[in-house]
Amino acid sequence: MTSLPKLGPVHLAIVFSVAGSVLPAIARAQVAPDTGALTPVVVTATKVPIAETVPTASTTVITGEELRARGISTVSDALRDVAGATVAQTGSYGGETSLFMRGGQSGYVKVLLDGVPLNAPGGAFSYEYLTTANIDRIEIVRGPASVLYGSDAVAGVIQIFTTRGTGPIAGYIAANGGSYQSANGSAAISGGAGPFGYSVGGDRASTSGILPFNNQFLDGELSGRLDYGLGTATAASVTARYHTLDYHFPTLGDGTPVDHNQYSRDEGTSVAVDAGHIFSRVFDGHVQLTSNNQNVANINPPDGGAADTGVFASFQREVIQRTGGDARLDAHIGPGAIATAGGSVEGQTDRSRSSDEFFFSPGPADSSSTAPVARFRRVAAGYAQLVGNLGNQASYTAGARVDDNSAFGAYGTFRVGMGYAIGIGGQLHASIGTAYKEPTFEENFSAVPFDSGNAKLRPEHSLGWEAGLSETPFGQGLTLSGTYFNQDFHNIVDYTPVSTILPGTTTPTNYVNIAGARADGVEIQFLAGPVAGTSLDLGYTFLRTRVTQVGFDTSGTGQYIVGDRLIRRPSHQFSGTFRHALAAKGSIGITARFVGTRDDIDFDSSNRVVLAGYTTWDVAGEYRLFQVSHRGPGLSVTARVANLLNRHYDEIATYGAPGRTVLVGGRLEVTR
Repeated sequence: MTSLPKLGPVHLAIVFSVAGSVLPAIARAQVAPDTGALTPVVVTATKVPIAETVPTASTTVITGEELRARGISTVSDALRDVAGATVAQTGSYGGETSLFMRGGQSGYVKVLLDGVPLNAPGGAFSYEYLTTANIDRIEIVRGPASVLYGSDAVAGVIQIFTTRGTGPIAGYIAANGGSYQSANGSAAISGGAGPFGYSVGGDRASTSGILPFNNQFLDGELSGRLDYGLGTATAASVTARYHTLDYHFPTLGDGTPVDHNQYSRDEGTSVAVDAGHIFSRVFDGHVQLTSNNQNVANINPPDGGAADTGVFASFQREVIQRTGGDARLDAHIGPGAIATAGGSVEGQTDRSRSSDEFFFSPGPADSSSTAPVARFRRVAAGYAQLVGNLGNQASYTAGARVDDNSAFGAYGTFRVGMGYAIGIGGQLHASIGTAYKEPTFEENFSAVPFDSGNAKLRPEHSLGWEAGLSETPFGQGLTLSGTYFNQDFHNIVDYTPVSTILPGTTTPTNYVNIAGARADGVEIQFLAGPVAGTSLDLGYTFLRTRVTQVGFDTSGTGQYIVGDRLIRRPSHQFSGTFRHALAAKGSIGITARFVGTRDDIDFDSSNRVVLAGYTTWDVAGEYRLFQVSHRGPGLSVTARVANLLNRHYDEIATYGAPGRTVLVGGRLEVTR
């Protein structure tokens, strides 16, 4: 029998004392529920702006206001408290950061920015550069969603929306600094007049890092949005975001700090043009053009002196571009129903080059380089969806999609969901669907020793279903929900260092569709408030993962051994946030986070290890010295302490996480 997370008596006392003081007030404050009230629109769940009477998918929305109140400046930190999601970072700020949702691989979550896919083809995405600058909200949809978003949307979708400007001009400037020589600044301005709206914002962050040398991190983003035709029959918007990142890392693959000058550089741009037109009371059309360009380089100049036993230099650069278009026609059929038919096309380009040099004295230099290589894939798709409400009692959605990928041909997916209202504030929902992930460019096309691609790879795919119940007995101020989910993953691509020749082929490869796994579990959430400025948000996830089909490597570093847990996925995870508004003077919030034991691989010792569970506490607050108004600016003092108790833990084996981090600053707001 699996044990529950071991929260200490102090932790439990705080949670239950807060609940005991907040819940009675909430219960007294509520009135009889309005069974006709529709839930908020989560555009990512259906792609169409319809409010479902009863949600048919598991979703979470994090608003920009929530992020500000909690002092959160990165998307990865915002996702740490989302049900079913686990974030793993390789040590210091700027280290490679991955997300595992509902037990899926790190490449099984589609990440969108105003509709622009940010993943590299094949699902890879590292969250370290993505900040919350000029963000209006983050929408998270859990479960298979390839029927709307194609490849990579196997375990979920995360979509980030840039702030839309309307009304009077408003803006802010904020700055803070503190531990690890951190210095952060951000600014934004937004507004609108007539049919136009605009917003511009950006931030810059730097830190010396947690390691003793060569661990500097510098990150910055600039974003903007322009809207035309708000509230009219024809509307259009343009959004753009640019990011740049420099990360110095002295560590070898096992986390040991050695190298004094290696670093990585990452910069990129994303652009989306979105237009829609209402043709009649029945039909409206939408067109979106997207472009994402990522330029990543890993640079290791010669150390010289006695830094190493020899002189080693390396350079690798990869430029990935995704350019696509999506068009759909929505038909409003009957009361509360929308039928959608659409199609999309995308071109994927990968350009790379590298060079290495190694020299021992005495002896000649050993150098190698690869000529610039360019590879291209094309993906076209057609999809259809029907989503609607049956009065105030039920909602439904059904969809199907076919993708045609130039690497492996056609692949189809589907999703069906249903929601039903019961009793006083009760809601049932269930859904089932399929999803897939295309191979990466490396898995398909790599042509270097010990890393030969396989042009015959099939997509990794899954079948997932969920069923859940939520109860809001006193209206929206108090909600308890639970969802069971189950996903089977097949055709997982595994790497073998010994090239193999597959039946029917003549070219050896290091990548084969061979492994399989299963993940199931329960997500429980409890939301209370806000009442009198006080709210409580508790979430617990139980996750069970196991390998069902063996991979190539059955040694201590093998990831796919039948019966083993998938690495870096904890069986138990808990998060609780208590927030209280200080009237009109600001707010204070406390977050407790527990992550249970999880398997990992120590590549230094070549052994499978179990990482210890840990609990961290974060505190954030804001106090307004002057309230913003038309007569003058507002001024606030801000503070955030992450890992308050200075807990030592590893999210990834041999990579220690940052200790206590204190950031203090201020925020100046203006409006006209």
